[in-house]
Amino acid sequence: MSKSKIPELTRIQLNDELSLEPIQESHFEMLMQAISDPQIWEHTTFKDRWREEKREKWFRKALDNKFTYVIFREDQCIGSTRFYDFEEDSVSIGYTFFVTKE
Repeated sequence: MSKSKIPELTRIQLNDELSLEPIQESHFEMLMQAISDPQIWEHTTFKDRWREEKREKWFRKALDNKFTYVIFREDQCIGSTRFYDFEEDSVSIGYTFFVTKE
């Protein structure tokens, strides 16, 4: 499946508390705060992603991806996930994280 055949992302309400929103520039500050916790990254290959310069680079790539969602519990940002590696009959889901504290 090519990216050109994928519909534009829209907000998804999963239940009374959880929703997914397509990433936007306005999410910058809340995501910078959310991913500043080193615990999120300690079991990944990006152990220093909590550092400010790495967080900003992560955000720009997520924004450029166009298929990134911000995960909310009510109005609190609790994580992010994205779609990538679009193939004819598959798509990968990853680059997912959840905050360790709310």
